[in-house]
Amino acid sequence: MENTRLSVECGQCAHPLSEFLDHEAQNAPCPKCKSTKRHIRVEIREESALEIKEFIDLKLKADAFPSKAKLRMHIQQGDELHRKSGTWMKKERVIDKDSNSYKEVIIDPATNEVVRHCEEPLSDHVNRGSARPK
Repeated sequence: MENTRLSVECGQCAHPLSEFLDHEAQNAPCPKCKSTKRHIRVEIREESALEIKEFIDLKLKADAFPSKAKLRMHIQQGDELHRKSGTWMKKERVIDKDSNSYKEVIIDPATNEVVRHCEEPLSDHVNRGSARPK
């Protein structure tokens, strides 16, 4: 449902000039201050289902390490499109090299079902994703 509202007021004294919306009266001076400046406001209200998705991707790097080892922690959290099902899921992933930990939790927000839960030492997290043998 869409609602549109148009209002005109004097650009000098803010006196409402709704009767001045017709074409002939557009250039007529304000009856209060005689200014021809106009402030026109258009409001459009759309009422529909709007879903906002958010995703945060944080990387902590340390310059003391060589280039490939600079990334010390990688945190991802928020809404992500699940490739297999084509539905939006809540994802939390924390990869911490300094603590040797890997955690990933994926939850279906429609059912609150845990689709995936993996919490293990990072050194044991092999043969998955980009680390999978070709």
